[in-house]
Amino acid sequence: MNRSKMVSKLNELANEIITEYTWEKFNEIFKLASDWNSKHIEKEEIFVAEIYAEDGYQNDGIMIEDDIYYYE
Repeated sequence: MNRSKMVSKLNELANEIITEYTWEKFNEIFKLASDWNSKHIEKEEIFVAEIYAEDGYQNDGIMIEDDIYYYE
């Protein structure tokens, strides 16, 4: 799988958890990103982070590259 397809897969999972959050899907996003990043050079790594309203974001959510997904 190439980087673009992995980012798409992560975004699909993020779209699923913003409407129906499950720990399993949340965990899968971070596991997939971590596995990918551990096997690729720095410039090919995929940025994934959990974000929080208390840090100034609109709501709690998840960020994948430049895309932000807020939990309902």
